[in-house]
Amino acid sequence: MSHIIFDRNLLVKHRNRSAVALDNYDFLYQFSAEDLVSRLDDMTAKFPILLDLGGRNGLVGRIINGRGGVKEIIHTDSSLTMLTHVRGEKIVCDEEFIPFADNSFDLIISVLNLHNVNDLPGTLIQLRRILKPNGLFLASIFGPETLIELKEAMFETELKLNIGVSPHISPFIDIKTAAALMQRAGFTIPVTDNEIITTSYSSTIKLMHDLRFMGESNILINRSKQYLGKEFFITLEEIYREKFSYSAEEIKASFEIITMTGSK
Repeated sequence: MSHIIFDRNLLVKHRNRSAVALDNYDFLYQFSAEDLVSRLDDMTAKFPILLDLGGRNGLVGRIINGRGGVKEIIHTDSSLTMLTHVRGEKIVCDEEFIPFADNSFDLIISVLNLHNVNDLPGTLIQLRRILKPNGLFLASIFGPETLIELKEAMFETELKLNIGVSPHISPFIDIKTAAALMQRAGFTIPVTDNEIITTSYSSTIKLMHDLRFMGESNILINRSKQYLGKEFFITLEEIYREKFSYSAEEIKASFEIITMTGSK
C-alpha cells in the first residue's frame, strides 16, 4: 500500500449521508455514466457479465439496459446504505481490496470513483486481474482542473486571514499519469481522454452544499479539522466572486473528467 492520503472510513460516512438524496445531485455522475456506456455502442464484442465498481445508487445499471451485450450486473459500493437503493445483485466492496476471483468479469465500469483510492496503481492491477481475457475496463476519475477555482479562492482566503494554509481539495492525477498507470497495470491499448465541465452556482455555500450531497466532501487525512468560522466564508465568497463570476448572480466551477479505457 502506498502512502495513505485519503480517509476511506470518512468516505463511507459521506456516501452514507448522500445516499438518500443523491438523485438530486448526480448530474456529473449521470454525464460520465452516459459517456462511458455510449462507448459500448460502437463495439462488436459482447460483455455478458458487468462489474459496476463503486456504483453508488446503481446509475450504470439503469443506463446500460443490455447495451454491450450485458446480461448480468454485479453492483458494488463501499457504502451499504448506498447499495440499499440498488436493484439486483450487490456487494459491499472497498476498491482497495477487490474481493473477486481472477477472470470473473467481461466488463468493469467505474464512474467518478477511483480518484479516492490511496493506491490507484494497486487497484488497477487488481481490476485487470479480475477481467476475463479480452475483457474491457472503462472508468472515469476527476482530473486536476476539478474545483480549481475553489482551491485558489480558499488558498487566497487563508493567506488574507493569516490562518495557515490547509488542503481542502483532493490531489487529482492528470491525463498523462492516468495513461502511464494503465500501461503499468498491464492493460493493452490503454487510452485516456478528458473533458472539462463548467457549471454555475449561486454562491460558494451552494457549491459546497452540492459537493457534500454528492459525497465529495474533503476526505484528506491531513485536512484541517478546525471550524473555519463565519469570517472565512464571507471572505471566501468575496474572493471567489471577484475572480470567478459568470455574472452578478452566478459563480463558475470547473470539473475535469478523465476517462480511462483498456483491455486485458
